Amino acid sequence: MMIAGSISAALLLIAVPAQRNIFGERIVAYCRANIGQKVGDGDCYDLAQHALQAAGARPEFKYRNYPNKADYVWGVPVLYFEAGESGLKRAGKVKDLQPGDVIQMRDAKFEGKKSNGDGRYTLKFSHHTAIVSSVENNGKSIQILHQNFGGKKFVLEGSITPEHLQSGWIRIYRTNPK
Repeated sequence: MMIAGSISAALLLIAVPAQRNIFGERIVAYCRANIGQKVGDGDCYDLAQHALQAAGARPEFKYRNYPNKADYVWGVPVLYFEAGESGLKRAGKVKDLQPGDVIQMRDAKFEGKKSNGDGRYTLKFSHHTAIVSSVENNGKSIQILHQNFGGKKFVLEGSITPEHLQSGWIRIYRTNPK
């Protein structure tokens, strides 16, 4: 299923049109029910893995990591962003994202104006997994549920703005049945 390479390989893997995430509501409900609580060992991976299992979706360990070890694959690729010297590359459309889709990030650094217009922000994720809870502002902002961020090993809400990706990559997957 996986093809070696960079963005060109990711382009081949994007599911177009994206199928409906039949597990999405259950995945998000599981995450929301655990806000403020530690899931598993408190690692970001644990939240996604437990949420998928609770929803009846296929767990990550059934897929081969790509492109490197611990670059988890959570299902069918829906969206891909990679920041490089030539700018932001993408495959897929933010409008195709659905609640319950799983985000995998590697060396991702986001910088930009705060949504309230009050200054700038920087977010860094060296290796991180999160769940899409919603997409807002015409696809400009992805609301996420995640844990093990900023030293907090419990479930929190947050957001990312894909257009503000300055380095690294993010991949977003649609889960499958077991």
